Amino acid sequence: MILPKGTYFIGDPCYSIRDNKRWSIFCDKMGEDFDELTEFEGTPIFVHGTMYGDGVYRGTDGFMYGVDSGLLGVIPTSLIDEKNSRLKELGTIVKFTEPFECTYDDGVFRFKKLSIDTSPDDEYEGHRN
Repeated sequence: MILPKGTYFIGDPCYSIRDNKRWSIFCDKMGEDFDELTEFEGTPIFVHGTMYGDGVYRGTDGFMYGVDSGLLGVIPTSLIDEKNSRLKELGTIVKFTEPFECTYDDGVFRFKKLSIDTSPDDEYEGHRN
């Protein structure tokens, strides 16, 4: 999927969509099988379930991405409920200056140059309960 240029939160969407009513609507749209979600409230997004659900996964940027909803994704900052510095502890905020591709393949998320592997072989390099 190609998303338009802009500023995005990369991480677990439950950290960016904090309003209970909006989160409930989001989860209903996501469905039970955590297939890809490409739109929320009329805005393009990219969200997919991780291979092993909740845990902590290392990105190629060195950041450890915590997951509490079994999901990782790219959410435009225009959809974020709370604009606070804590989001930077829970994910990353990235400004893309041109449209960019988002993919999920066999546990690996790719967002332009950033990759997050949710199916690591080494238990210390990714998934932790």
